[in-house]
Amino acid sequence: MAVRERLHATTISRWSWWPADLPAILRPGRRAVRLAEPRVAYYVWHFPVLSQTFVRREIEALRKHGVSLEVFAEAAEDVDLLDERGRALMKTTRYLLPIDPERLAHYQREFRRESWLTYCHVYLYVMSRRYGLTKTLGRDRALFEQGVYLAGHLREAGIDRVHSPWGDRAGFAAMLAAKLLGIPFSMQVRAHDLHDPSYHQALREMLAGAEFVITNTQYNRPFIQALMTGRGTEIHTIYHGIDLAEFAPPERLPATGAPPPTRILCVARLAEQKGLTHLLDACALLRDRNFRFTCDVIGGAEEPLYTAYWQRLKKKHRHLRLGSCVSFRGAQPFAAVMEAYRAADVFVLPCVVARDGRRDITPNVVIEAMAMKLPVISTPISGVVEIVEHGTSGLLVPPGDPVGLADAVERLARDRALATMLGENARRRIESRFDGDQNVLARLRLFAVSPAEAPGQPPEPSMKASWQGS
Repeated sequence: MAVRERLHATTISRWSWWPADLPAILRPGRRAVRLAEPRVAYYVWHFPVLSQTFVRREIEALRKHGVSLEVFAEAAEDVDLLDERGRALMKTTRYLLPIDPERLAHYQREFRRESWLTYCHVYLYVMSRRYGLTKTLGRDRALFEQGVYLAGHLREAGIDRVHSPWGDRAGFAAMLAAKLLGIPFSMQVRAHDLHDPSYHQALREMLAGAEFVITNTQYNRPFIQALMTGRGTEIHTIYHGIDLAEFAPPERLPATGAPPPTRILCVARLAEQKGLTHLLDACALLRDRNFRFTCDVIGGAEEPLYTAYWQRLKKKHRHLRLGSCVSFRGAQPFAAVMEAYRAADVFVLPCVVARDGRRDITPNVVIEAMAMKLPVISTPISGVVEIVEHGTSGLLVPPGDPVGLADAVERLARDRALATMLGENARRRIESRFDGDQNVLARLRLFAVSPAEAPGQPPEPSMKASWQGS
């Protein structure tokens, strides 16, 4: 074992020059992509995931517009909380875990027989690259086998392109599968996969190996470019989109008589970058000012990564004696979240940059709340400013500023005309920039499906024009 580990360490230190791709003359014939109707695979770690409705909507929109798209995932998540649509997506998703050893061995024999050179090249590529904080011979083998297993399933499904919605370990495996099959690989970079440095080593490799890269905000572009080394892979900014027909804002009538308590809503995973400790401090300030309110926080604890943070939140909640006005509701089905949007008076998400570098980029819940004509309060970090225009479609306060949060809530409660105006403008903002039926058109072009093949759809919007003023 010691000899094998030393050999492995030598491979890493001395073979970093090993090319990502075989020279063209040595590659097997590349299977032609059927441009008229390409078959696209999305490969994700878990699917569906309750906190990643944007991935689900992306897939649904592509299928709606004629893309032949298969989803491959290792497992499902939050199964008990999925709605009917989520469960329907599970039925059409191909789950790869647990790995069938006999099937894996069959795929390995096939790939070795068809192109022993490609098979060995991809394995040496995995061994020669640092794709994470820890790297061992066993991890290399497991990652390579994951790529082989996925490649076998993709070929059986007749896939022409594999796309990773995240720049994570699953994305790295998707790239390996594409190399084995000789088909295009593309990816999207969104949030933690770009801003958490522990992902950067693998991400550099994926960015170099991708035919194109999608990101969900202009804010991300310079960070992606800084990780690109020597190759000008094209970066496309495509905003998250929602199905506006799903979001029917209620008629919010002015209160008669004494105004009821202001209903504050926050929808967020219980993670540091959501800024929830500052929300609790703001709620304590509001209570001490004798301001009447309730605050519901919907979202599950992100464990084990932020177990300590969740414990800190609970301790702070008790210490500030907020039990009568602030409630943690836990993770909820989407239908319950929609009811919470309808019942709320103001939506608050006080985003911050976490100590490990993680941050919210374009919080989907802010988009949803704005679509429901809720006045929103957030912070001007990352891509939030590309969603919320301060003073026009919402209010932005400095990150980590409980006094600013409390003042903004009070301002909206006392100035209902302002709250109504912000809510109306918020809906118009979402209609103009985050309409899923519009934003999917740019993806259709990238996946080689002409928008003309989607009957009854308007022409593709100019993404360059849509960025102006952000």
